[in-house]
Amino acid sequence: MYNFIQGMVEKESCANCVYYMQHYIYTCGHYRPCFAGHCGFKRLKNVKPSGLCEGFTGKEEKIK
Repeated sequence: MYNFIQGMVEKESCANCVYYMQHYIYTCGHYRPCFAGHCGFKRLKNVKPSGLCEGFTGKEEKIK
């Protein structure tokens, strides 16, 4: 995840969940993250990186 998004969200948030898929926009010849995504756990669209649900699984937890 990009630093500017990481600095804006809590440790337990969608941006740090294994099920969160970040959305990107193409502008000025580069892909840049926008402040939206979707959840693969609950199959929700338009999830904000700062959100949180009961299906949260941290990326570090999944690796163990």
